[in-house]
Amino acid sequence: MTGRGKTGSRYAWHHVCRVTVRWVANTLIVAALLAGIGLIAIDLVRRPAPPPMPGNQEIVAATASLTAKSSARRSGRAGPHVGRPNTQASQSDAALTLPPATHSAPVRITIPTISVNAPLRRVGVADNGAIAAPPADKPYDAGWYVHSVVPGERGRSVIVGHLDSKYSGPAVFYRLGALRVGDTIDITRRDGITTTFEVDGAELHPRNDFPIATVLGPSNRAELRVITCGGDYDKDSGWSHNIIVSAHLVSWRSANHSSRQPHSR
Repeated sequence: MTGRGKTGSRYAWHHVCRVTVRWVANTLIVAALLAGIGLIAIDLVRRPAPPPMPGNQEIVAATASLTAKSSARRSGRAGPHVGRPNTQASQSDAALTLPPATHSAPVRITIPTISVNAPLRRVGVADNGAIAAPPADKPYDAGWYVHSVVPGERGRSVIVGHLDSKYSGPAVFYRLGALRVGDTIDITRRDGITTTFEVDGAELHPRNDFPIATVLGPSNRAELRVITCGGDYDKDSGWSHNIIVSAHLVSWRSANHSSRQPHSR
């Protein structure tokens, strides 16, 4: 999705961003910040493709319908549509034995569909009260919000990451908006347990109306929220929205290959 048809300098980070524009050789630097997230260098000749957004042409209705039906057959419930996350526990969820609650921090996130295989670092609260982010010079690191649950525990675990960066152009979650219902996300913890989450949906939320309850509120099952920026880009105010991907735990395995899984995949 482009910034209302604009071309050129339309990529940067979201939230309380201030943007500066300057020329350096043949590169336009568009700078913005959300607790240190953001910054992208866009070559005027070889610009990257625009980042996908939930609901755009890359997530076509036919594919979403097929994926939702497949998910429904596996889980025994009606599959949610893209953009409308399912936050209700099913019988399959209840049958899943959660991994041991060792409170071991996550160390890696893997999302095969969008070729993400990134280290996870701990992040807290920024000075402006927002969720902090990995350092700007670590565009391919993602961050686990330490005030959310450990992935695999009952409740909602929150992962954040850059969309773009002046150091790399597209960053770790540049293609997050391309995720579809039924895609999987693996989170590996320091204790050797890898938890697998299935995507329920992806939504765009205005950055000035962040859905705190659905991101950090309680849940009776193990869930995951993965967040980056998105929407339209404006040179004065930055990105207009957040992309929020919702997922729920479907299986886990430990380093010794034992596995707990409620249904075949």
